[in-house]
Amino acid sequence: MRAQFSILRRASGALALAAAAVLAACGGGGSGDGDNDGTTGTLAVRLTDAQSCSYEHVFVTVDSVRVHRDADAAPSASGWSELELAPPRRVDLMSLRNGVFEALGTLPLEAGSYSQVRLVLAPDSGGSSPAHAVTLDDGRTLQLRTPSGRQSGIKLNAHVTIAAGARAELVLDFDPCLSVVSAGHSGRYLLKPVVKAHAEAVSDIEGYTAPQAVVSAQQDGVALKSTVADANGHYVLWPVAVGRYDVVIAAPGRAHAVVAGVEVARGQNLLGTANQPLLPDPSPTGQWVSGTVEVADADETDALVRVQQPFPGGAAIEVASTPADAETGAWAFALPLGAPGVAEWTPGVLSYGFSPVPAAAGIYRVEATAAGFSSPKSTGVNLNGGPAQLAFSFP
Repeated sequence: MRAQFSILRRASGALALAAAAVLAACGGGGSGDGDNDGTTGTLAVRLTDAQSCSYEHVFVTVDSVRVHRDADAAPSASGWSELELAPPRRVDLMSLRNGVFEALGTLPLEAGSYSQVRLVLAPDSGGSSPAHAVTLDDGRTLQLRTPSGRQSGIKLNAHVTIAAGARAELVLDFDPCLSVVSAGHSGRYLLKPVVKAHAEAVSDIEGYTAPQAVVSAQQDGVALKSTVADANGHYVLWPVAVGRYDVVIAAPGRAHAVVAGVEVARGQNLLGTANQPLLPDPSPTGQWVSGTVEVADADETDALVRVQQPFPGGAAIEVASTPADAETGAWAFALPLGAPGVAEWTPGVLSYGFSPVPAAAGIYRVEATAAGFSSPKSTGVNLNGGPAQLAFSFP
């Protein structure tokens, strides 16, 4: 069994990826968009998402995308180039699943390197179609309220190179699951955008698994890109950077499973087929772990709770994450008790069976992070003895 876990441990030396919401850029051929004087190129901007939650719809309205050469330039500084959407574009993030994206437009730029992107969202609005809204699984559509101070846009660090006469692509990956935060018994929901920018969005991991399974690409026990397989079990993780990942599957009614040490090359990387999907073993009914996060002297709880499943030897996989309730700090997960399974990736092999790890069955580690605090709080839980209740306090 040790050989299977060695690749998980070696993932610490792999190329690091950013998580959750993504904006990616890649070099391309000549562009047919607009005039070109030989000193400019074109930036095409796309929107996609990383998601694994059960909202029916999450709507955001994009006002503009701003780009600057200087990673530290202030919003009021000179030198910004802006792609303005007129009228602002209202997008359902939950429709951008499994490699689907929304083209936001193109922007001519002088050749050179650009290091800062700001995604500017439209102001809050009411009415029957609010600018930002969530539709819950019970069919209710509620306005998402955005925190103050968003007028300057969401700052993203991106390293995009524009070549004269060429086209580059910038993909915005917006994570609705971490961006939508409930606010207690008030019934309010807040939009706290989690978005990141990626360059060189030229690779994916795709294949088949159980329908509605959450599939994620991870490094060092942290999910960097995730999606939900469709009704046929098809999934696409895009974009992912070239490098080594552990592909983790969390499927309804099944134990967690991991294909360890998957080497991602440029282009399409297949894992699981329609005839031989990646299927984790069935698991007993999920056991609940729940609790609260309390942040001293805070008007609102701004915290993230995530769950890892540790393996013998020190490796771990991330199996769930959620923002704590902004008003009450509450959070909860239902986790399987079955033994997780591991398979070691082999070049050229598309489908795998999983070897169970009984020592890890029902064993989890829960971690909470809070805004303004550099160190997380964490504790281990054994759910084989029943549900667990935890409380995290900052400081």
